[in-house]
Amino acid sequence: MKASLSIAAAALAFAGAGAALAGGTRSGATPSIGIVACKDAKIVTQGTSRYWKCLGQFGLGIPHTSKKIAFLISNKGIPKGSFFTLNFVDAKTKQPITNPLKLGPVRYDPGLWEVTFNGPFSAFSLEVDATFTGKTIGTAIFRFV
Repeated sequence: MKASLSIAAAALAFAGAGAALAGGTRSGATPSIGIVACKDAKIVTQGTSRYWKCLGQFGLGIPHTSKKIAFLISNKGIPKGSFFTLNFVDAKTKQPITNPLKLGPVRYDPGLWEVTFNGPFSAFSLEVDATFTGKTIGTAIFRFV
């Protein structure tokens, strides 16, 4: 993949707009993550809450000619102050696409992060593995067509 990575991973309070997670603190919950691929993402302020909002979620495939892709990563059950790591690999060869990306310290549970890649991309399948304390807590595969 001939893309560059831009990180705007400031953890912001999760206010639930357009994402699957909702609710209060998840103390004692099993750590997990969710990932959504978007055409872009922006910070939205609503009252005293600030959160990332997906602008144009990709469907079954991501055009490899895309100039940009933003991943919204939601975390829950990860203790405040902790870190987790995202590994970006080619789903077929399992070869790393970039260096591992360490996110944290976690400030909110659930929390929301934004990671951006600038394209264009090769036609391949991207596997994103999330690890916490050395254990995989989530995997997502995105196909560039």
